Amino acid sequence: MRPLTALVLSACLTLFAFLVFSYALGLPFRRFGPWLAM
Repeated sequence: MRPLTALVLSACLTLFAFLVFSYALGLPFRRFGPWLAM
């Protein structure tokens, strides 16, 4: 697998997991850490 393909695939899987665990399941955790809550 080429590095660019691996990078794009890992970014897509990360986004998919983020959407599933935060929105679809409705789990109560902060989507972004305290460093972004200014």
